[in-house]
Amino acid sequence: MKIATSGPDTCAAPARGTLYVIFHGLFCFFDQGGDEILVRTPDLNHAHNRNFEHVISAGNWLGEIQVSPGILYRLKGVDLGPAHFSPATTMIINGGRPANNPKEMYAEFRFPRPKLITPAQIIPIPDLAAFFEGADFDRIAGTTVLSGIQIFTYDFANQNKLALDYHPWRANGMGFNGKYVLHMFAQPDRRTFPGVPPGGHFIHAFDHAIQMFESIDLRVRQPLPVPAQLPGSPIPDIMPDELEDLSLRTRRMAILGSLKRRGLPLEEAWDTDPFIDSSDTERCTHSVGAGAGPGA
Repeated sequence: MKIATSGPDTCAAPARGTLYVIFHGLFCFFDQGGDEILVRTPDLNHAHNRNFEHVISAGNWLGEIQVSPGILYRLKGVDLGPAHFSPATTMIINGGRPANNPKEMYAEFRFPRPKLITPAQIIPIPDLAAFFEGADFDRIAGTTVLSGIQIFTYDFANQNKLALDYHPWRANGMGFNGKYVLHMFAQPDRRTFPGVPPGGHFIHAFDHAIQMFESIDLRVRQPLPVPAQLPGSPIPDIMPDELEDLSLRTRRMAILGSLKRRGLPLEEAWDTDPFIDSSDTERCTHSVGAGAGPGA
């Protein structure tokens, strides 16, 4: 059964359940083999011609709230799991380590090791050397795909204790059949930026992401084209609509508002094509992992 994360909880009493954490966009994951995975996202606001290029937010679907900069957030209330990233579905920088307080960092998060790590919106890389270069190119050798989304799956004992420290997100009342979803966004809410050439956002976004790592020389030669229609949800509990990137969802919310004003069925907002380009190099849909844990 597919769920809507904004529906009312079927049981208000504390109960065991499942939490899915969905990372949309530009996140850097550091798996160093312990009980936590460090996650960072760079600051792209004012980074290029004074554009505010990334919205950094977290929360329930359609109700995400801005993440404040310069804070270390921690997810609480979940059970530890055994999962590690797979190099078959994630760009892994072998031996990569987190830089010490990089100046381009927006915020960082510590997530307990999940039960499962599931990639989504996998984008093939037909020729790695055609798209990436640098002295550390060999440290990503073997990479054949980028994952636009990473999904962490957790078990928990009590939905009332789920929390992201220093952030107002709460899960209680927003689940369905014991399933809850926390969305994490680090993406643009638009497709174009004044003064930024085609593909420019992708290239310098990757440059800022690499600065989250210690002494890595790796650059994008040209942006990867993102297929217009990416595969749907790999997890039945998560609707494909929940995996839509933020710029498309912004368009869809405008459609929703138009339908509401005209008194038309709101469901049509998700039946309408938001005019996706056939090949788009401006979608910020990549994550980068590093670490020493198994599978990393």
